[in-house]
Amino acid sequence: MGAMDREYKEKVVRVGSTSLWTVTQGTGPPLVLCHGGPGLWDDLRPVANSVDDLVTVHRYDQRGGGRSSKTPPYTVSKFVEDLESLREHWGYEQWIVGGHSWGASLALAYAVQHPDRVEGIVSVSGTGLGWGWHAEYKQEVRRRLGEERESELNALKNKRDKLDVGSEEFAAVDRQICRIQWSTDFANAERAPELVEALIDERFIPNYEVNKMVTEDWKQLSVTQTFRTAVSRIACPVLIVHGVDDPRPVSAVEQFAKSLPDARLELIDGVGHFPWIERPSPFRDQLQAFVVALSDNRSLS
Repeated sequence: MGAMDREYKEKVVRVGSTSLWTVTQGTGPPLVLCHGGPGLWDDLRPVANSVDDLVTVHRYDQRGGGRSSKTPPYTVSKFVEDLESLREHWGYEQWIVGGHSWGASLALAYAVQHPDRVEGIVSVSGTGLGWGWHAEYKQEVRRRLGEERESELNALKNKRDKLDVGSEEFAAVDRQICRIQWSTDFANAERAPELVEALIDERFIPNYEVNKMVTEDWKQLSVTQTFRTAVSRIACPVLIVHGVDDPRPVSAVEQFAKSLPDARLELIDGVGHFPWIERPSPFRDQLQAFVVALSDNRSLS
């Protein structure tokens, strides 16, 4: 399917007390994609484009971010509830649940809560369980920034903290911060200033309230033995894709993969946190192969 042939069907779906912006494309069995953050907006259109000839792809802005309503509470359980409400709205018995970064954690939490509704999981650039990886990640980010850019970043954050959140100046300064911070997520440091522009959307700024509250909730949930035991019982196939040069350590996802009964870990060289931007072809190949394998399993059952 060429870019000119694609049909993107946007719709705002009312879910309880909030409204979620959604977009649908493609044909075939359903796949939902959960963006990263939390508190950001959907940036997974290129991922959807890579498989929409095989599956019907749904994307959406999670509550509090992008084009969706800013409606508390901001908790993992509420985000899972929103996702389940979307499944019910679209009328599927089962679907493939995928996510990038925080979205991979959301997909996992959804699968724990609704195992019978999940045919497969796609975890892209996730961090697995727990928070033990975070210190190593922060250290690597500082190394990639260097002293000069780290000082620039801190100065910008101090400036932003003195501005009105709703002002144009706040938004402009925040985008400068995002450009610097997110540039460390790419393997190719020379191309990072160019590549990071694919992540900037002039319409939006991150919702830091959402980010703080959901992250804290996930940190507490993901270390509990009850949650870890539930993860170890996830029976559906899981594809884990991770860039070798992601500042989030490979060791975290290697350990995560071992905790699952039916997981395949695919590491891509020369890739950081956004494999579909830096090396789209090998990423697309892995995703398509996984979707086709699920289709073959479906035909045999």
